[in-house]
Amino acid sequence: KVKLEVINMESLEDSGLMLVDSNFRDTVHVTVRGRDEVIAGIGSDDFTATLDFSKVESEKDSRIRIDGPYTDLGDITIMRVNPTYIEVNVDKIKEETFPIELEVNENLNSNYKIINTSYSPEVVKLRDMETLIDDLGSVKAVVNVDNTSGSLSINKTLGVYNKKGEIMPSLSKEVDVDVELEFAKEVGVD
Repeated sequence: KVKLEVINMESLEDSGLMLVDSNFRDTVHVTVRGRDEVIAGIGSDDFTATLDFSKVESEKDSRIRIDGPYTDLGDITIMRVNPTYIEVNVDKIKEETFPIELEVNENLNSNYKIINTSYSPEVVKLRDMETLIDDLGSVKAVVNVDNTSGSLSINKTLGVYNKKGEIMPSLSKEVDVDVELEFAKEVGVD
């Protein structure tokens, strides 16, 4: 078994791409032929094999041909390499601006009402895999208010939800939102 040296991973981002899954095969099997005394003394460190991500040009490129393996040992012949390519899964990078929705869950005394809400920022720019960005349904700052009077100023991390309303944890920690709420007591006038 020969360990693959991974190079030029940064070239994916330069091409507007990112790796969907980094759990790809990282070794190749090498079959060699040579004199018994030479073969008895060789190990996997005597070979180099390279997985070069600069070969990936689009999200449709799902196979990278392995460079090598190479060796400095002159008295052996590399008969077979298995596999000769590695399967990878890449996606386009997409950046889009989304409005932030403020969701206030209130549990106030019956005579208190929220009279003013404000938050900043009101939009957020998110950048990730195109498939994730295209599945994004909403971006929310969710505030729970219990029996408060006067005003409340808090900092909330955004919740990013897909179109089914499920949280998308990989995108949900992007931006903090400053939220300000004002409350007033409702009084009856006779």
